[in-house]
Amino acid sequence: MANQAASIDPNQYPALIGHAGTADGSETRKVVVGDSGEIKTTSIQMMNRPFDTIVADYPSGTVETYAYFNGGTAGTNQGTVTVTYLDAAKGTISSVETTYAV
Repeated sequence: MANQAASIDPNQYPALIGHAGTADGSETRKVVVGDSGEIKTTSIQMMNRPFDTIVADYPSGTVETYAYFNGGTAGTNQGTVTVTYLDAAKGTISSVETTYAV
C-alpha cells in the first residue's frame, strides 16, 4: 500500500483515533475495544517528517486535506494527508492517504 498510512482493521472494528503532540514530535494512536472488553492501542504514523504547522482544507463535501509544514505556513511542505469520506455526512471514512513532498 504505497503512500498509505491508514491503519486498516480487516475485522472492521470501530476505532477511536487520538493524537498527542509536543514541540519535539507527535504520536497518533488507534484505540479499539477487544472482544473481551479489553482496550487495545496501536501507534499509527500519519506523517513521519518533522512539522510544526498543519493547514486544513476542504476541497469538497467528502474530502479533507491536511498539509504539514516545517517552519510555519511559509516553510517547507512536508506532505499531505487526504481523508475521503463515503458521503457528505462524513460518518464513514472511505480512505486516508499520505503523500510526501519530494
